[in-house]
Amino acid sequence: MKPNFFQKCLSFIKEVPLETRTSEFNEVLHVSLIKNTLQLCSKNAIYSYGEKYDNFYKTFVAIPEKLEKVESVLVLGLGLGSIPYMLEEKLDYDFDYTFVEIDEEVIDLANEYTLQYLESMQQTFCADAYIFLQQFAQKHDMICVDIFLDDIIPDTFKKTDFLQLCKKRLNKKGFVLYNFLTINDQDIENAKAFFELFKTVFPKSSYKDVGGNWIFIGEG
Repeated sequence: MKPNFFQKCLSFIKEVPLETRTSEFNEVLHVSLIKNTLQLCSKNAIYSYGEKYDNFYKTFVAIPEKLEKVESVLVLGLGLGSIPYMLEEKLDYDFDYTFVEIDEEVIDLANEYTLQYLESMQQTFCADAYIFLQQFAQKHDMICVDIFLDDIIPDTFKKTDFLQLCKKRLNKKGFVLYNFLTINDQDIENAKAFFELFKTVFPKSSYKDVGGNWIFIGEG
């Protein structure tokens, strides 16, 4: 359900709460409108924020030569659907999407506020991303890894075997974008250590510092 005209106008003055839910995986899921942009927050993290979800938006803008070759996209961790929204509505790309999200409430919110209004082909699976990659052999041109439970990336998704599964699910010349939190000094040290692991699976890799996050870019 799209916010109404009054809510849109009011959102330029103050944050407009739209709804709050709880789920098995998230104590709080709070949807609000800020300057006519939808935001989904957990207790301690922003899961989605339209084109202001800077970590991916800044990365997409920086890699147009890669995006021009993309047809199919796998998104691990859906949020409110910021990734497909910004690619279609703000950057004018038409991709075929597969979304994987473990939280049914997050999927429901994404469908309610974002996905139903997009024209791109899409399918959504309520599943653990690791198990999904094990069971589904379909390959993609781009894989976006945006997996958080609140502000934590579960350990399962920071190991070599998960990265190897991602690599197996890439088409030739495909690539992975992996979102990693870098808010404080300890986060940055963790990111540096993870990047060393990342490079063992994706020797041709780099990262983009987008301010509070690093996006690791690994080519298959």
